[in-house]
Amino acid sequence: MTNQPRDLKTALGIGSSQPATECPAGIDKHLTLTMETKGVAGTPVPSILVVDDEPTVCWALKRLLRMHGYAVCVAHSGAEALESVAQRRFTHILLDAKLGDMDGLVLAAEVRGRAPLAAVFLISAYFYSDDPKIVRALEQGLIHGFIPKPFTHGEVLRCLTDPWKSLDYIP
Repeated sequence: MTNQPRDLKTALGIGSSQPATECPAGIDKHLTLTMETKGVAGTPVPSILVVDDEPTVCWALKRLLRMHGYAVCVAHSGAEALESVAQRRFTHILLDAKLGDMDGLVLAAEVRGRAPLAAVFLISAYFYSDDPKIVRALEQGLIHGFIPKPFTHGEVLRCLTDPWKSLDYIP
């Protein structure tokens, strides 16, 4: 068992002064298996992919979600997101509307084709909730919900706890 984390806190970066912005190389698969199979009362732990080209947004979401028991991976581009989706299953995907290499709605369509069971949420400071593109994406089932930036912890957590309820959620 080389390169395995000594404990879960070390693997998650809890107590570290460095912000964790990527899935740790070499331990992510082990960590994911451990977390997904050892949830409360043996239930699987939801795994979330956060896609944003702003490292501080990724860091904040990763920290928030891990504090609430979620397994979290981060991608900083559309290409990284597609690679992550190809390598593992996610229960939820939070993606920024404007990425450096890809439009968020285009990425949402790609992700829906590759991970049809994942609940996809668009996060944006660019769009408003009543923007015709957002309304159309919600109506077509391309995204499950829209989270405006700046967002509150409560808005993010509400979408994750019951994504089907949040279909009607437009702030």
